[in-house]
Amino acid sequence: MTGVELLVRGGRGVSPTAAGEALLHHARQVLTGIDRMRSELSEYAEGVRGHLRVFANVSSIAEFLPGDLSTFLARHPNVRLDLHERVSPAVVLGVRERAVDLGICWGVVDMASLQVMPYDNDELMVVVHPDHPLGRKASVRFDETLAYEFVGLQPGSLVNAVLSGVAARTGKSVDYRIHVTTFEAATAIVAANLAICVIPSEATRAYESSRGLRVVPLAEDWARREIVLCMRDYDALPVHGRAFVDHLRECGAARRSLRT
Repeated sequence: MTGVELLVRGGRGVSPTAAGEALLHHARQVLTGIDRMRSELSEYAEGVRGHLRVFANVSSIAEFLPGDLSTFLARHPNVRLDLHERVSPAVVLGVRERAVDLGICWGVVDMASLQVMPYDNDELMVVVHPDHPLGRKASVRFDETLAYEFVGLQPGSLVNAVLSGVAARTGKSVDYRIHVTTFEAATAIVAANLAICVIPSEATRAYESSRGLRVVPLAEDWARREIVLCMRDYDALPVHGRAFVDHLRECGAARRSLRT
C-alpha cells in the first residue's frame, strides 16, 4: 500500500522493520480509539451525556480535587469522569499522547505545546513526630532536615525529585529510609518515629491532630507550589469538558481568596 517494507525474514523468523513498528503503534492507537468510541456511544445510550478522562497527581487528589469533583458531578449528573492518579510528569505525558482530556499536576513540569491554566496552590511542610528535635521549631530550613532520615513518596514523584535536586545543590543528599505511595502511609511512618517527611500543607490537616504529629513550615521560596490544569486545547474540549475546567478554576480561585 505504501511501498515500504514492513517485515523482514531472518534466521529466527519474521520481525517488523522500523516502519512496521510504526504501523503497529498507529494501528494500536486506532483500535484503542475505536474501543473508546464504542464505550462512550454505549454510555450515551444509557443516559450519560459526557465522558471525561483525567490524570491527576497525588497532591491534588489528596487535598482539594475530591470536593471540587463532588460539586461538579452534583450539577452534572450525566457526566462520567474517569480519574487516575499519576505522578506529575506522567500526567503531562498522558495529555500530550491524548490518553486523557485533562491533566492536573505541579506547575514546574515542562508543559511546552500544552495549554496551561491555574488551579490552586499549596505549600510543602515538614511533618515530624512530636518528640523530634525539629518539632520545637516555628519554621525550618531544608538543609536542617537533611541530618535526618526521610520517608519519601513513590519513586518518580516530583516532590522527591525537587527535594533531591535542592539537596544536591548544597552538596548533600536526602537519606530516604523508606518509600511509600500515599500521604497516609508516609504519616504513619512518621507517627512511629521512624523518619520525617515533606508533604503538602493541605494533606497534613487530615493527620496532624489524629496522629499527634508536628507540622513545621519550610522557610524556602520553592516550597510554595502552583497546581495547574493542562490540556491540548481548551476550545477543542467538549462542552462538559470546558464546564469542568471552568468549575475547577472557580473553586481554586475561591480557596486562594480565603487564604489571602
